[in-house]
Amino acid sequence: MNASNYKKLIIKQCKAIGTYDKNFDIAISTLAGILERRDNMESEYANIGCPALGEKGMHPAIRAIESQNAQALSYLRELGLTAKGLKAIADKQAQTQDKLGEILSKL
Repeated sequence: MNASNYKKLIIKQCKAIGTYDKNFDIAISTLAGILERRDNMESEYANIGCPALGEKGMHPAIRAIESQNAQALSYLRELGLTAKGLKAIADKQAQTQDKLGEILSKL
């Protein structure tokens, strides 16, 4: 998938769970680019077959793909598009509501 399609998908997913904000578009574009690069690396690796391993026992292409996956996961988590990320956002919202309720009850 290309970055433009990933961006549309990410925005759609963020809107579905209520975490989308126009201010996140730069992060979303960055994530979309990471996912596109990861997909391209995976395709290239699949096309070259199974070459000799690097010095650490893992082909450099696999290390690069794993690095892209780790970066993408970090962005996904921050946008609430993982279970852990969404839970953290929900917990923060609940704390905010609890504080608001406490303030209102004192009025």
